[in-house]
This record gives sequence, C-alpha cells and structure tokens, in this order.
Amino acid sequence: MASTRKQFIVATGGAAAAAFTVGDQTPPAAGSAASRAADSESPGDVPRFRDLPGFASSRELWAQQKHLASLTPLYTGSPSHKRFLNFLEAEMRAAKLKPRRRTLTFDYQDFRRHALSLGRRRLRNLGFWPYSGDTGPQGVTAPLYYAGTADAPDYSGAADKIVLIENPTGSLPLVESYAVRGIYPPDEVDAWSSYDHTDVVYSFTSVPDIQAAKNAGAAGVIGMWPNVSDAAANWQNTPFNGAPQSVPALWVGRGNGAFLKAQAAAGADATLTLDNPTLPGTPTDNLWAVLPGETDDVIIINTHSDGCNATEENGMIGVVALARYFARRRNQKTLVFLLTTGHFGHGLVPGTETWIEENPDLIDRAAACVTIEHLGTTEWRDDPVSGEYGPTGSNEFAWAYTPQPTTGSVFLESVGGTAAQRAMAVRPLELYFGEGSRFAPLGIPTISYLSGPSYLFTSPPGGELSKLDPDKFYGEIVTLARCVQALDAMSPASIAAFPGPAA
Repeated sequence: MASTRKQFIVATGGAAAAAFTVGDQTPPAAGSAASRAADSESPGDVPRFRDLPGFASSRELWAQQKHLASLTPLYTGSPSHKRFLNFLEAEMRAAKLKPRRRTLTFDYQDFRRHALSLGRRRLRNLGFWPYSGDTGPQGVTAPLYYAGTADAPDYSGAADKIVLIENPTGSLPLVESYAVRGIYPPDEVDAWSSYDHTDVVYSFTSVPDIQAAKNAGAAGVIGMWPNVSDAAANWQNTPFNGAPQSVPALWVGRGNGAFLKAQAAAGADATLTLDNPTLPGTPTDNLWAVLPGETDDVIIINTHSDGCNATEENGMIGVVALARYFARRRNQKTLVFLLTTGHFGHGLVPGTETWIEENPDLIDRAAACVTIEHLGTTEWRDDPVSGEYGPTGSNEFAWAYTPQPTTGSVFLESVGGTAAQRAMAVRPLELYFGEGSRFAPLGIPTISYLSGPSYLFTSPPGGELSKLDPDKFYGEIVTLARCVQALDAMSPASIAAFPGPAA
C-alpha cells in the first residue's frame, strides 16, 4: 500500500486532464421552486432506490435535516454540537454499531451577540469574525476611522478607533487550479469555467490583517465588502479558519460600508459589540464506528460534525444514513464511519489530524475515502444588474475531488438518475477543500464531495434551511451510498489505478 500511495502522489503532481466518459444518461430536470424547502416542510416520500434496497427514505432523512437546522449553529464544542453528536451516536447504536469517542479540549469562544450602532441607529445585516476579540455585552464605543483598502491599509490614525477596512472578496482561481475531469450534466462545464468566482464565500482567501490594526491600537475592526450586498453579508461567520485574533471584528456589505465611510469622514462614534467570552478547557469529541468486512481493506466514510448552519455541516446525516444501510449488508471491505470535530476550531482542535495519528492501522489499510459535505444547496447570488441578493433558480455547483480516473468514473456513474444536478468530478491540482484533503495526501484515493454556496459560512436563526432542496439533499446521499457500494466491490489496486493522461 505504501508504494502504491507514493506512486499515486508522484503521478498526480502535474498530470494533465483527461475527460471521463459516462453512459448516455439524461439527468432529470432540477427541482422546481415549489419542491424547495422554503416553507421548511418535509418533501414527499421519494421511493427508495432499487439498487439500494432498504435505504432510508427521503422523508426520514429530511426530518433529521430539520432537527439539525433547529439546533444550529453547531459551533465546535457548543451545547448544540454535543446534542446532535449524541443523537448521531444513538443512531449508530440503533444500527448495532459500536461507536467510539475521543475527547479533545480547547478554549471555546461562546458566541452570544454581535451588533453595531451609531447613536440610536442600529445597523442590520452584519457578519462577524469568529475567534476575534471579546467586547463583553456592553460593547466598545470609539470614533470611526477609515484605513483604506486591505491591500494597503493606513493604520497611522487607528489608535483607540474602530477601524474601517475596505476588503473586496478574493477571487478563487478555480478554473486554473482544477483540471475538470468530467461534468454532469455535460453542458455545465462552460458555465462553470466562465463563472465569476468572487463570491463572499471565498472571502476567507483574502482578509485584512487585523492583528496589524490591533498592534496600531485599534479598539475594533469593521471589514467592508464593496462588491457584496448587505443581504449577502448578513450573518457571515468568516473567516471560518485562521488563528484567533485579539481585536473584535465585524463585517458589512456595500450599503452599510458606504454609510460608515461617510460617518467616519464626519467624525462619528460607533459602538461595536462582539460578546464572545472564552471558556477554557471545553470538551469536544471525535465520533466513529468500525463495521468489519470480509477483508481487511478499509473504506473511510467521513465528514466533520461541527458547523454554523443547516448545510455546514449536514454531511453527517449522510454518513450515518450510510452506516445504518451498510450495517445490514455483508460488505467486502471494513467500513469506517467517521465524524471529526475541530473544522471550525480555528486550529485549536486538530480533530481529523488526531484521529489519523491515533489510528494508523486503519489508515494503512484504507483503499478509499468518501467524504460527504454541504448537501442540498441551491444557488443564491447578488444579481449583476439589480444588485439584489436572491435565488437564481438553479442548484449550487458541487464538485467531487477524485484524483484517480477510476474514482471519478464511479462518482459520475453513481450520480446518474438522481436530483444531484450541477455535480462535477475534478482532479485537484492545487486546491483541495474540505475534510477529504487530510486523506488524499496520504495516498488514499478519494471521492470528496462538497459545494460552496454564498451562505456556506452564515449562522442565522433557522440555519438557512429554506435555501436547501430536499430532493437534491436526498439525491446526493444516494449518490455517495452508490459510490461506497461500487468501491466495496472493487479491488484496492483497481481503485488506485492511475493510467495517466489520455493520449
């Protein structure tokens, strides 16, 4: 296995793209607006797929999705995170699995409230910088100071001020960084390649240096997105990664940003509140179960269990649905159902890394890894003409990182006939997001599925449930169950096969 993985890593380094081929499958029309969950009602009970006898129904899984939404946000180590993890453990035990837990501890920030006001005027549509400074419930009041743009800020007048920094969202070079190996449906490739990937979800790739503002004596920071509407900026919880910061920081969109710049020029004061006290020694758990197969070869089915809304992270519903299904079957390979913590722990909780380090035998025997993240997403964007934020009527683009042609083919065949539209199989050349990125560098062939909607990092009440499509959500879970079923029947050598670029 080690030599195979070394060959795999070398082979993927600069490989050219070669198109996958799939059968002449015509995908069903995307779900209509009426099929969406805008009213938060359960979908109709879609029949179980014939190739997955006894698989959970769409109604059952959507009920779990609604339960998750009712608990959001599930910040790392929060009471709601623990509650839903306990629910999933009970689901595993009901399937006669024997789940295990590994507790890690860290300094948890308890996010209670964020606000911004000028006199009696309280601004709406705010986001906040997680694991930044704590103002306490009373907030901090200080004059506004405009420091310019994030690429060249002027902090010379920042002392004892609330600093405004203009910060256009970063552009993610997806087209250059991915080799598109296949696409389903095929005519979406042009739409994806020509898409403007400067959405607010990618703002974590370009953030102001607020530590420099703190060093200059700033009392607080407000990042302003001039190319993002106020509605799209609302409840953004970003950057979701990165080290903790000691200065409190909020986010606003272009309308609020323009207003604040004018107020700064007029010498106005503002009150910034980010009430997020630190609770040292907070416990948070990894949860997993091992289902022995007829061989020692392993398939890891994984995601993270912490998140900020109903899609980030609902992949754990899919992982446990697969656990319940495959627990009733005879499987060739040993299956590991893994839910790790720490994805939103800002480097303080190495959940996945700890699990990998402490389970070398399972890693050494891993023939594949299937990662499930961000299910059911529909597309919401700022309209390029009106500037208003709203649904486009399409599903959000989603991609499966599949470095091997074999795993790419498995995914593309598995998605056929489901409602998982606008789903691509790609070989990542530079960028690899999500929990699967921890396993691919180990030489483990991956099918790592996720999407990146504009609201991926928001944390509003209700968890953005109304933006999710129940039919797509179910279709994605079915797709990934089919992937595991196919991989289970394949030899490790055939899964890892890498014949090189097509002639």
